[in-house]
Amino acid sequence: MGKALPLKAPRRGGGARRVRRAPAKSSSKKSYPKYLAGAVVLALLVRTFLVQGFRMPSHSMEDSMLLGECLLIEKLSFGPPVPFTDLRLPALDQPAPGDLLVFRYPADPRRTYLKRCIAVEGQQVEIRDKVVLVDGVRAPDPALAKNADPRVFAAGKLPRDNMAPRRVPPGQLFVLGDNRDYSRDSRSWGFLPRELVVGRALWVYWSCEGAETLDFANLGALPGVLYAQARSLPGRVRWGRLGTFVR
Repeated sequence: MGKALPLKAPRRGGGARRVRRAPAKSSSKKSYPKYLAGAVVLALLVRTFLVQGFRMPSHSMEDSMLLGECLLIEKLSFGPPVPFTDLRLPALDQPAPGDLLVFRYPADPRRTYLKRCIAVEGQQVEIRDKVVLVDGVRAPDPALAKNADPRVFAAGKLPRDNMAPRRVPPGQLFVLGDNRDYSRDSRSWGFLPRELVVGRALWVYWSCEGAETLDFANLGALPGVLYAQARSLPGRVRWGRLGTFVR
């Protein structure tokens, strides 16, 4: 007789052996909309409450700020407004003389300007032959401020060069452009309400000399114009101003 084979112990639970399948992995593509939505929300929060970009729209701040320069402005210090409400976050600081302030233009809040704060509430401002006095003392001139027009106008003709003493009311600011002879500011349109201040300018992240205006009516010439602008871009960038802090 042949040798008896050992009997296999019955498998617990009986029945056929079940093969466990790995749980199906959810497609990563389904997560892309969530990531995109989160990134958009985060960017909006940062822009609303922390920092925001600003493009210099005029020559009024030369030579401190140049036409077309792109700046980063800090908003948290002055208590940014909460969207769709009349509320503002608590202010951590207050505008001070010398600050470069970005604000909504009082006559048209849809437009945004940048000027230098000269005096705050309670201070008295006077201009004598282009010299700015605050509380009877000559205000420090910004390093790159200038008077480019040699003419001096009397106070009765133009408040640009001579202005009678004015006391800054509560909740208001007096602001000037550094290009003193070619700036519309508190000398012409009055005091700046504190609640219109958007933020304080920090540093320049892009600076480039002007390029030729694009004429979309002449589409045939457009490729050549775009090519010429791209080719001249390295020479038009003000490399020395990129990343500089404003003052």
